[in-house]
Amino acid sequence: LIAAVSGFTVKAAIDLAKVSAIAQAQEGAFRNLAAQAGQSGDEIIAAMEKMSQGTISHTRAVSIAARAMTSGLDLDTQKISDMMALAKDRASAFGIDTADAFSIITTAISYQSPRMLRQIGITFSAAKAYEDFAQKIGKSTEELTEEERQLAFLGAVLAKAGSGMGNLAGE
Repeated sequence: LIAAVSGFTVKAAIDLAKVSAIAQAQEGAFRNLAAQAGQSGDEIIAAMEKMSQGTISHTRAVSIAARAMTSGLDLDTQKISDMMALAKDRASAFGIDTADAFSIITTAISYQSPRMLRQIGITFSAAKAYEDFAQKIGKSTEELTEEERQLAFLGAVLAKAGSGMGNLAGE
């Protein structure tokens, strides 16, 4: 019996070490990814953890931040922090996990899908967002590049967050 328990303890310790090594490798890869984008991975994770108010683990923050940074969006620490605050608010309002809400927001922005955002109570006109952004930069809507369309969409989502997170539906 002692040998069985001892064997189980050794196996559990080895499994834990493997999980820890994977998490450390993932965090190192994220830091490199953030550095390539001119950002501090540590600052991004710290901002996400702060804005989530402890509703996501450090490891989960690294994972979803990496996904956000590889989604094709031009994200900095402030934008990611604002997106996390919005995710925390929407998760709370809809009874879902903060990390899941963040993933919905990130994916919706990446694909410019207002429909995805509706499931967490964020509604707006993408066409109006594109039109307003185009006018702001002196272009027609048709002249907007894909990156500019994403920026317009991201701006509209973050504007909704700034307009009072308790009442995001409408417009």
